[in-house]
Amino acid sequence: MAAPGPEFTAIVRVAGPGRLDEFREHLRWLMVRDIDAENYTEHHARDTLEYRFEIEKGVPFAAFANASEEFPELRVEAEWRNSRQGVRGRTIIQGGRLFDHETAPIDGGLLALHIECGAQGELALGMA
Repeated sequence: MAAPGPEFTAIVRVAGPGRLDEFREHLRWLMVRDIDAENYTEHHARDTLEYRFEIEKGVPFAAFANASEEFPELRVEAEWRNSRQGVRGRTIIQGGRLFDHETAPIDGGLLALHIECGAQGELALGMA
């Protein structure tokens, strides 16, 4: 019998016609300084950066939003699945701003959630 997978996972992809190597280095600098940042692995292709997380606390949106602000030509797409809470979601950040966000129950039911990010990439408003 296989061991169950992690309860909270996320994949963040960064792509665009920009300076991916510089974004990667800047994000590493931010993640090292983030006391809440959790372990992640990097999986990169020539034109895409990909970060995979198995997390307890949550996706480090602030670090990605801050890095995105420095590299507005790049698009950050995050997808996550939290089996413990029964939700999955997706978000798009570009130029340090949240452009699209959706959350839904894993089982396909209805869920109402509203999230707004502040100028520094922090959570400004979250309602469920």
